[in-house]
Amino acid sequence: MKIKQTGRSMVEMLGVLAVIGVLSAGALAGYSKAMLQYKLNIQSEQINTIMDGILLYANKISEEKGSYLSGQSLVPFLKAINAVDEKMYIKGDSYNLRDIFEHNIAIVVYKAYYGVYVEFKVYLRATDIKPCINLYQIASLRNADLWRVKIQQYNTGTSSTESGSVLSDLHCYNGAKCFKNLTLSDIEGYCEDGLKAEVNMFYFQYEL
Repeated sequence: MKIKQTGRSMVEMLGVLAVIGVLSAGALAGYSKAMLQYKLNIQSEQINTIMDGILLYANKISEEKGSYLSGQSLVPFLKAINAVDEKMYIKGDSYNLRDIFEHNIAIVVYKAYYGVYVEFKVYLRATDIKPCINLYQIASLRNADLWRVKIQQYNTGTSSTESGSVLSDLHCYNGAKCFKNLTLSDIEGYCEDGLKAEVNMFYFQYEL
């Protein structure tokens, strides 16, 4: 008497597992992409909030420049006027911040006889290409408020090097790289080439 087999063959089962694996991989890739975009959006909100605070109180900062030492952190001042997302606070550190990507951020005010300058310094890792591109895009939208942006690279035992410098359209001059002639390809190149040092810092620089 013959026994009728109703189960699946090993080949069929392997095929089903392969399909499940492909679907799972696709779902994971989709989730990772969505999570990255979510973090990029949060990063934009965090930095724009601080920029809004600095610009909103630019006149006050300029008026009180006598109370600031060159190179002094502006973070306590920004916290006092609620211009910083509390999620960026670092416990036990009153002078630095940390964004959604765990990048340390320093905001420093400088005095000069011809004005007051503020530098936003975002510390980036070699793998932070997408966040770096996002920072350039933020700067592009806010370039009317800025003087310029750049990437500063530091390696032990060598002097720092500068790359990816882009001037605001207001400060643009013939032959300079400015936001009005900046392309996405330019930005990608700056980020790919500019994050290869031991320490990489993205600078937003503007004068008040």
